[in-house]
Amino acid sequence: MAAAPQAARSGHHPHPEEERRRDFFNEGELFLDHYNLGPTLGSGSFATTKRAVHKASQQTYAVKIIKLGKLSKEDVVGLQTELEVLRKLNHRNICTMHEVYREPGRIFMVMEEMHGGELLERMLDQQKYKESEAKKVGPC
Repeated sequence: MAAAPQAARSGHHPHPEEERRRDFFNEGELFLDHYNLGPTLGSGSFATTKRAVHKASQQTYAVKIIKLGKLSKEDVVGLQTELEVLRKLNHRNICTMHEVYREPGRIFMVMEEMHGGELLERMLDQQKYKESEAKKVGPC
């Protein structure tokens, strides 16, 4: 007779949130095994955002590639909080984060691809929005 799995023998069963967290963060998997990288969509001091295509589904996403070596301890804490919050959010007016890959020195945040350019730049250029214009800003 086959031995029972360790979790069942020890009486430890993963909490559903632990299971979801493990699935969401893709621990031990490599981003480039699942995605092809495309052109750069934007960049900042700590991260670059590129278009990515999921190899199996051919679905297009935006991937934020964060260089961990450039982050302060406070930045790392902020990033962890951002990841946890985005993981739990599901709203049509908030960019959806699909998965996260952790690799040595980098984190890949796979997110819904948005169109229309940088929101901050649009806000600074226009300065005021009518409600009818603001409704047009968001997922496409």
